[in-house]
Amino acid sequence: MCTKHFCLLAVCLGLPGVVWGTVEESTFTINVPETDQTTSTQESEAKGIIPPRSIILKSTEPLTPTSLFPIKKPYDQAREELIQALDLWNAGHAEAASDKALEAYDDLLMLRRVPGVKRSTLRAQAHQAAAVYVEAGIAYIRGYVKKLGETSEAVEEGIARLGDLRDVARNYPELNRMLNNAINQLSGSPSTPQTKK
Repeated sequence: MCTKHFCLLAVCLGLPGVVWGTVEESTFTINVPETDQTTSTQESEAKGIIPPRSIILKSTEPLTPTSLFPIKKPYDQAREELIQALDLWNAGHAEAASDKALEAYDDLLMLRRVPGVKRSTLRAQAHQAAAVYVEAGIAYIRGYVKKLGETSEAVEEGIARLGDLRDVARNYPELNRMLNNAINQLSGSPSTPQTKK
C-alpha cells in the first residue's frame, strides 16, 4: 500500500509542470527587414496625398465608418434643427434658415408620439418650423429676383420657386395667404383683399 502512495506522490510532484505548463519568455528580438514601398504608394507620397513614410495598412475587409458623435433621439434632433433655423433667420440668413426649417418640419411630422411631450407641443413646433420655412423662403426668393434685375425670366423663376413653398404653406391658412400675397406681388397682380371666414 505504501508503494501505491509513494508512486502517487511522485506523480503529483512531477506533473504540475506538465499539467499547468510553464511559459518561457524569450529575450530574442526579431528584426523585420523594411519592405520596399509599392509604386502606387510612392506616387501618392509624391503627389502629397499620403504623408511621407506613413504606415499604410492594406486590408481586404470592408471599412465600417464610425461616428464620434452620439446618435440623437429624433425629437431632440428636430428640436435642435428648429432652434438652428430660428437663429439663422434672426441673423438674416434666409436661404439657410429656410433649408434648416424644412428639415425640422419634416422631422417633426415624422414623429407621432414622443414620451413626455404633448402632441399639441409637437404640432406647435411643426407650425413654427413651417412659418420659418415659408417666411424665409419668400424673403430669399424676393432677394434672388431683385438680384437678377427683376427680369421676366427672373420673375417666372421666382414664382415657380414660391410655388414650391406651397407644399408646406397649404397646411396653414395664414401661411397660404402670405404665400399667395407674395406670388401676387411678384407677378405684378394687385393683392386681393382677404376676408376672414
